Amino acid sequence: MAIFVICCLKNIPTDISLIVPSLAAAVVTLVLYFWKQNTLISIAVGTMAYMISL
Repeated sequence: MAIFVICCLKNIPTDISLIVPSLAAAVVTLVLYFWKQNTLISIAVGTMAYMISL
């Protein structure tokens, strides 16, 4: 899971309008992962959170 987070966050753009959705989705993904211990659900919900927040 740590490698997934690092790979996703290494290409964050410097534009503030794109940083906030990326970090919010990462937080959602990490919280869900630590809460449910299910990688697939946390990645799917984090992806949906990112797409909705754009």
